[in-house]
Amino acid sequence: MTAPEFSAREKLQEIEREIKFRHRVYSRAVHNGKMKLADAQRKLRLMTAIAEDYRRLIAAEPDLFNRSSFHG
Repeated sequence: MTAPEFSAREKLQEIEREIKFRHRVYSRAVHNGKMKLADAQRKLRLMTAIAEDYRRLIAAEPDLFNRSSFHG
């Protein structure tokens, strides 16, 4: 079995970038009457939920370098 191509952190960073992008695009689309506000909000909530899933996944990963106890 090979290692995944992208880490959970990389995926989270990309999702967070995409959320910002979609927020701008959807805001314009709603303003121009091309998208309903409820649809834009639902899609952004969905992407935010995906990002939260990755945050939980990352938080549950073992800390191999014991960074939480690093005080230096």
